[in-house]
Amino acid sequence: YEIADNKDLYDIVADLFGKPLSPIELQKMSDLINKYSEKKFIEALRKAEAQRKLTMNYIAAILNNEEK
Repeated sequence: YEIADNKDLYDIVADLFGKPLSPIELQKMSDLINKYSEKKFIEALRKAEAQRKLTMNYIAAILNNEEK
Protein backbone atom coordinates (compact mmCIF):
# COMPACT_ATOMS: atom_id res chain seq x y z
CA TYR A 1 0.00 0.00 0.00
CA GLU A 2 1.20 3.45 -0.73
CA ILE A 3 0.87 5.58 2.36
CA ALA A 4 -0.37 8.98 1.24
CA ASP A 5 0.52 12.02 3.31
CA ASN A 6 -3.07 12.49 4.35
CA LYS A 7 -3.67 8.85 5.27
CA ASP A 8 -1.69 6.86 7.76
CA LEU A 9 -1.47 3.09 8.04
CA TYR A 10 -4.09 3.00 10.81
CA ASP A 11 -6.61 4.68 8.49
CA ILE A 12 -5.80 2.24 5.69
CA VAL A 13 -6.31 -0.75 7.99
CA ALA A 14 -9.60 0.69 9.27
CA ASP A 15 -10.76 1.16 5.67
CA LEU A 16 -9.82 -2.43 4.78
CA PHE A 17 -11.52 -3.79 7.90
CA GLY A 18 -14.58 -1.72 7.00
CA LYS A 19 -14.87 -0.20 10.46
CA PRO A 20 -12.99 1.95 12.94
CA LEU A 21 -10.37 -0.02 14.83
CA SER A 22 -11.15 -0.79 18.45
CA PRO A 23 -8.68 0.23 21.16
CA ILE A 24 -7.59 -3.41 21.43
CA GLU A 25 -7.02 -3.64 17.66
CA LEU A 26 -5.07 -0.37 17.70
CA GLN A 27 -2.85 -1.65 20.51
CA LYS A 28 -2.29 -5.02 18.82
CA MET A 29 -1.44 -3.30 15.53
CA SER A 30 1.04 -1.01 17.29
CA ASP A 31 2.60 -3.99 19.09
CA LEU A 32 2.93 -5.96 15.84
CA ILE A 33 4.56 -3.03 14.01
CA ASN A 34 6.98 -2.50 16.90
CA LYS A 35 7.86 -6.20 17.02
CA TYR A 36 8.12 -6.95 13.28
CA SER A 37 8.36 -3.58 11.41
CA GLU A 38 5.86 -1.60 9.40
CA LYS A 39 7.05 -3.20 6.17
CA LYS A 40 6.42 -6.74 7.42
CA PHE A 41 3.06 -5.71 8.88
CA ILE A 42 2.00 -4.34 5.47
CA GLU A 43 3.11 -7.57 3.76
CA ALA A 44 1.05 -9.62 6.24
CA LEU A 45 -1.89 -7.25 5.76
CA ARG A 46 -1.76 -7.86 2.01
CA LYS A 47 -1.73 -11.63 2.57
CA ALA A 48 -4.67 -11.41 4.97
CA GLU A 49 -6.58 -9.28 2.47
CA ALA A 50 -5.90 -11.81 -0.31
CA GLN A 51 -7.33 -14.56 1.93
CA ARG A 52 -10.26 -12.30 2.93
CA LYS A 53 -9.40 -12.85 6.57
CA LEU A 54 -8.92 -9.32 7.75
CA THR A 55 -8.51 -9.63 11.48
CA MET A 56 -5.64 -8.49 13.65
CA ASN A 57 -5.27 -12.05 14.98
CA TYR A 58 -4.91 -13.44 11.46
CA ILE A 59 -2.28 -10.80 10.63
CA ALA A 60 -0.45 -11.69 13.86
CA ALA A 61 -0.54 -15.38 12.93
CA ILE A 62 0.97 -14.64 9.51
CA LEU A 63 3.78 -12.67 11.14
CA ASN A 64 4.38 -15.35 13.80
CA ASN A 65 4.50 -18.11 11.16
CA GLU A 66 6.91 -16.18 8.95
CA GLU A 67 9.25 -15.62 11.86
CA LYS A 68 9.74 -19.36 12.36
